[in-house]
Amino acid sequence: MLTGQQYLDSLNAGRTTYLHGRRVDDLLAETAFAVPAQAIAQGYDNCYSDADDAVNPYIFAPRSIEEMRSRTDVLTGMDM
Repeated sequence: MLTGQQYLDSLNAGRTTYLHGRRVDDLLAETAFAVPAQAIAQGYDNCYSDADDAVNPYIFAPRSIEEMRSRTDVLTGMDM
């Protein structure tokens, strides 16, 4: 499981990205990428666990109404 910073660091690792026909070497220097990347990084940090078997809880379907509601609150707080 990645931390938010590890996720941000990974964005420029081994990718070639273009925006409006222009190559972007540093995604975080571009507002179009930086703003959503920061929001996603916050989500990583909110869910981070250093346990060996840790997984992001949002990759699994909720198993109860309460679980779905708790996720909705987090996502709404992230403006997603």
